[in-house]
Amino acid sequence: MSRKITRIAVIGAAAAASTVTLMSSSAFAGAPIGSVTLGTQSGDQSTVFSMDPPAGASCSGAGTTGYRFHTYMLAANNDPSTLSYNASGPQGASGFAAPLVSGAGSAWVNKSPAASPLGLITDTSTLKMTSVAIGTNIANGVYKIGYICTLSGVIDAGKYWETQITVSNVVKDAVTPTNTTFNWVRGAVSNAPGLSASNPATNKTVNYTITAPVGADPAVTSYKLTATQGATTINKTVTSLTGSLTSADGIVNGTVVNISVKATNAVGDSAAATASATPTAASQNPVTSLAAAPGVESLNVTWTAPAGDTDPNPIANYTVAISPNTGGSSFVAGPYTVAFGTNLKLIAGLTAGTSYTVTVTPNHTGDFVGTAPAATASNTPLPSAYIVQDITVVRPVGAIVLTQRCGVNGYLPAIADDNVFGAVAEKAASYTESAVYGSGSRPYQYTGATLGSFAGGTAPTTPTLGGPADSNFSEYPYPVDANQVPDAVYPTHCGIDLGKAQLITSGPRAGQYFKAIGNLNEITLVNTRDNDSTTGWTLNGTASDFVNSADSAKKFSGNLLGWNPQHTADSGATLDNYNMTVTQGGNVAPAASASGLGLGAAKALSSAAAGSSLGISVENARLKLLVPVTAASGTYTATITFTTI
Repeated sequence: MSRKITRIAVIGAAAAASTVTLMSSSAFAGAPIGSVTLGTQSGDQSTVFSMDPPAGASCSGAGTTGYRFHTYMLAANNDPSTLSYNASGPQGASGFAAPLVSGAGSAWVNKSPAASPLGLITDTSTLKMTSVAIGTNIANGVYKIGYICTLSGVIDAGKYWETQITVSNVVKDAVTPTNTTFNWVRGAVSNAPGLSASNPATNKTVNYTITAPVGADPAVTSYKLTATQGATTINKTVTSLTGSLTSADGIVNGTVVNISVKATNAVGDSAAATASATPTAASQNPVTSLAAAPGVESLNVTWTAPAGDTDPNPIANYTVAISPNTGGSSFVAGPYTVAFGTNLKLIAGLTAGTSYTVTVTPNHTGDFVGTAPAATASNTPLPSAYIVQDITVVRPVGAIVLTQRCGVNGYLPAIADDNVFGAVAEKAASYTESAVYGSGSRPYQYTGATLGSFAGGTAPTTPTLGGPADSNFSEYPYPVDANQVPDAVYPTHCGIDLGKAQLITSGPRAGQYFKAIGNLNEITLVNTRDNDSTTGWTLNGTASDFVNSADSAKKFSGNLLGWNPQHTADSGATLDNYNMTVTQGGNVAPAASASGLGLGAAKALSSAAAGSSLGISVENARLKLLVPVTAASGTYTATITFTTI
């Protein structure tokens, strides 16, 4: 016979149209290393066909060293690599197993592979399925046929090649099994496809998506779709994996659609996959601008008709309902029907002082019945006699105002040893906190010494919020005039004296820097702006260079200044449940001049996010300064500028 030299794909890849690669189940020991090629794609029990392994297919050794190759025909659930083989064919199968036979009718087994090239399977032949074993045991179903190599009856290192066939129309002859008749075709029906269905909220429509089965051989060519909705049955043959069933197919709204799909290939139809969905029309829009204006023992209900509905027909009417559905002797109970285009309803006879809720629902017809939601409004009817006095007040735009108390600091906690500045003890506040200081109260109420006794600036002398008027202003600690404009008289400058720096004598900075520690003058931020819902704030501080007072050319970087912020207090929750929420800024360590990590660049002392930034916030900080030993001696001055963004 002539040998086919067509090379086919390796395991797992798509093979030529007349071949298939099967992966064995994990329940079995092996997997084929290739596919056989059939010269005939279909036939009956007596059809003679060629069956060739891939070009170059070989056993591990030659026939002279005990290697043999065999043909086999097995039930699809058998794994040829788990069986043994002899002159009678495969042994030990749990189901159907037999060898193929030659055209002359002899079992095609125990064939010797070539000595050169070593193990090559060269003695392939034309084969058929007419044998006593096959005729006795054959039944309709799926089988595997192929070649397998053995050594002393045991599978040779998993070397076998196979394809599937599907057998049908079996008619057995119990007297003469070789006279049993059947038909066969290469391949098998595919596995069932996947299927999903959905309601796209489009009038009288159900969408479906088919998932193609994996590894179908022969390939799936189409899908048979059957859909039922009540007494309606729809049958389609489709090739696309996605599609829709619509009113053109007889689909209606509100009733479940059951869909089944089978995958079809050259062998036949797969098992069915099923899914279902219920078509509904798209929701229509509610009325807008609904209002229930109060009148004397009445509500005047008005609205604007919906826009953008997909229902091609106009709204039939509106239903107006009221709750509670009670009133005085002249009250006519609802619900009420209002003609389309009227857009108002006066409901009279209501009880004054009772809160009523009114709903208005557009009513559609046909396919869109019940697809529009209701809109709701509430109000309270007025008594039969009443007068009204309207009150007007102007809420100022507001502003962010920064103030400071020269020479005053809040409580500063202790700082652990950082191997540069050493441990720093806690520092008490410069003022006495009152019993109402803290969460839920105004951040500033003082007892004891007046603020004016502290050094520096022109701070007011009022000791408590709301106390006697100060000569500068009375709104302390938020100095604004009657127009809510910050008062320029309040001091914009306070001094900070860090004293004489001390040489660092241990740790990583020893001998490189002097150190100095101090604290900020307490800062208060008051935010009354009216854009709180969209804009918060960040309080930043930036240090300038430190400049020698005797020679301005001598300086060192503001990056050598750092701080440990301390958020001291902020406004508590108000009666309307608004609560200012302030986040304390991070510690900033003094850093090398060029690093940008110190206060030479803007760093946050505190911040508040949009929606929680209104009120009064109190900030303090411990200051840490490194003075280079390379700096000239003398007094150095820098400025920390605070800004809000």
